[in-house]
Amino acid sequence: MKVVIVGAGQAGAWVAQRLRSNDPDCTITLVGDEPWAPYERPPLSKASIACDGGAPQFILSEEQAAKLGVRLLLGTRVIAIDRARKHVVTHEHGEMPYDKLVIATGGSARRLRVPGNGLPGVWGSICFRCNL
Repeated sequence: MKVVIVGAGQAGAWVAQRLRSNDPDCTITLVGDEPWAPYERPPLSKASIACDGGAPQFILSEEQAAKLGVRLLLGTRVIAIDRARKHVVTHEHGEMPYDKLVIATGGSARRLRVPGNGLPGVWGSICFRCNL
Protein backbone atom coordinates (compact mmCIF):
# COMPACT_ATOMS: atom_id res chain seq x y z
CA MET A 1 0.00 0.00 0.00
CA LYS A 2 1.26 3.50 -0.89
CA VAL A 3 0.35 6.29 1.52
CA VAL A 4 0.98 9.98 0.87
CA ILE A 5 0.66 12.33 3.83
CA VAL A 6 0.28 16.00 2.87
CA GLY A 7 1.49 18.15 5.75
CA ALA A 8 4.76 17.47 7.56
CA GLY A 9 3.76 19.06 10.85
CA GLN A 10 2.84 17.42 14.13
CA ALA A 11 -0.19 15.56 12.83
CA GLY A 12 1.51 14.31 9.67
CA ALA A 13 4.57 13.10 11.60
CA TRP A 14 2.47 11.22 14.12
CA VAL A 15 0.40 9.62 11.35
CA ALA A 16 3.59 8.46 9.61
CA GLN A 17 5.00 6.96 12.81
CA ARG A 18 1.76 5.23 13.80
CA LEU A 19 1.22 3.95 10.28
CA ARG A 20 4.72 2.49 10.21
CA SER A 21 4.18 0.73 13.55
CA ASN A 22 0.89 -0.76 12.28
CA ASP A 23 2.03 -1.62 8.74
CA PRO A 24 5.77 -2.26 8.35
CA ASP A 25 5.44 -2.99 4.62
CA CYS A 26 3.59 0.08 3.33
CA THR A 27 5.30 2.88 1.42
CA ILE A 28 4.98 6.20 3.25
CA THR A 29 5.71 9.61 1.74
CA LEU A 30 5.43 12.67 4.00
CA VAL A 31 5.25 15.96 2.08
CA GLY A 32 5.66 19.37 3.70
CA ASP A 33 6.26 22.86 2.39
CA GLU A 34 8.43 23.92 5.35
CA PRO A 35 12.18 23.31 4.98
CA TRP A 36 12.42 21.71 8.45
CA ALA A 37 11.61 18.23 9.65
CA PRO A 38 8.40 17.98 11.72
CA TYR A 39 8.94 19.63 15.09
CA GLU A 40 6.98 20.19 18.27
CA ARG A 41 5.14 23.49 18.03
CA PRO A 42 5.52 25.45 21.27
CA PRO A 43 2.41 26.29 23.26
CA LEU A 44 1.23 29.85 22.77
CA SER A 45 2.01 31.62 26.01
CA LYS A 46 3.74 34.73 27.28
CA ALA A 47 6.66 32.55 28.34
CA SER A 48 7.31 31.46 24.74
CA ILE A 49 7.41 35.11 23.66
CA ALA A 50 9.53 36.36 26.55
CA CYS A 51 12.36 33.84 26.32
CA ASP A 52 14.13 31.79 23.73
CA GLY A 53 13.15 28.17 24.09
CA GLY A 54 16.18 26.96 22.16
CA ALA A 55 16.16 24.59 19.25
CA PRO A 56 12.86 22.92 18.37
CA GLN A 57 12.14 19.38 19.50
CA PHE A 58 11.82 17.24 16.39
CA ILE A 59 8.92 14.82 16.29
CA LEU A 60 10.37 13.06 13.26
CA SER A 61 13.91 14.07 12.34
CA GLU A 62 15.35 13.28 8.93
CA GLU A 63 17.41 10.51 10.55
CA GLN A 64 14.34 9.01 12.27
CA ALA A 65 12.37 9.18 9.02
CA ALA A 66 15.15 7.32 7.22
CA LYS A 67 15.25 4.61 9.93
CA LEU A 68 11.47 4.18 9.66
CA GLY A 69 11.58 4.07 5.88
CA VAL A 70 9.50 7.23 5.55
CA ARG A 71 10.22 9.30 2.44
CA LEU A 72 10.38 12.86 3.77
CA LEU A 73 9.92 15.56 1.12
CA LEU A 74 10.64 18.91 2.78
CA GLY A 75 10.27 22.27 1.09
CA THR A 76 7.75 20.67 -1.23
CA ARG A 77 4.30 22.13 -1.87
CA VAL A 78 1.44 20.03 -3.18
CA ILE A 79 -0.14 21.95 -6.04
CA ALA A 80 -2.89 19.51 -7.00
CA ILE A 81 -4.64 16.35 -5.90
CA ASP A 82 -6.19 14.18 -8.58
CA ARG A 83 -8.59 12.03 -6.59
CA ALA A 84 -9.90 10.19 -9.64
CA ARG A 85 -6.41 8.98 -10.61
CA LYS A 86 -5.16 8.89 -6.99
CA HIS A 87 -2.16 11.16 -7.61
CA VAL A 88 -0.67 14.07 -5.69
CA VAL A 89 1.18 16.63 -7.82
CA THR A 90 4.15 18.80 -6.82
CA HIS A 91 6.46 21.02 -8.87
CA GLU A 92 9.56 19.39 -7.42
CA HIS A 93 8.61 15.71 -7.74
CA GLY A 94 5.81 15.65 -10.30
CA GLU A 95 3.02 13.14 -9.82
CA MET A 96 3.05 10.75 -6.87
CA PRO A 97 0.54 7.90 -6.87
CA TYR A 98 -1.18 6.81 -3.67
CA ASP A 99 -3.58 4.17 -2.43
CA LYS A 100 -4.44 6.18 0.69
CA LEU A 101 -4.14 9.94 1.14
CA VAL A 102 -3.90 11.78 4.46
CA ILE A 103 -4.35 15.56 4.49
CA ALA A 104 -2.76 16.92 7.66
CA THR A 105 -2.04 20.51 6.68
CA GLY A 106 -3.12 22.09 9.96
CA GLY A 107 -3.99 25.76 10.14
CA SER A 108 -2.32 29.11 10.03
CA ALA A 109 -2.59 32.16 12.22
CA ARG A 110 -4.15 35.35 10.94
CA ARG A 111 -3.14 38.83 12.02
CA LEU A 112 -5.83 40.84 13.69
CA ARG A 113 -6.75 43.94 11.71
CA VAL A 114 -6.97 46.36 14.61
CA PRO A 115 -5.20 49.67 15.26
CA GLY A 116 -1.86 49.16 16.99
CA ASN A 117 -1.34 45.52 16.08
CA GLY A 118 2.08 46.25 14.59
CA LEU A 119 3.45 48.38 17.43
CA PRO A 120 6.63 47.25 19.21
CA GLY A 121 5.86 45.06 22.21
CA VAL A 122 2.34 44.16 21.04
CA TRP A 123 2.06 40.38 20.99
CA GLY A 124 -1.67 39.79 21.09
CA SER A 125 -2.20 40.47 17.41
CA ILE A 126 -2.66 36.88 16.27
CA CYS A 127 -6.06 35.23 16.23
CA PHE A 128 -6.62 31.56 15.47
CA ARG A 129 -10.41 31.25 15.64
CA CYS A 130 -11.91 34.62 14.81
CA ASN A 131 -12.64 36.61 11.69
CA LEU A 132 -11.28 39.95 12.88
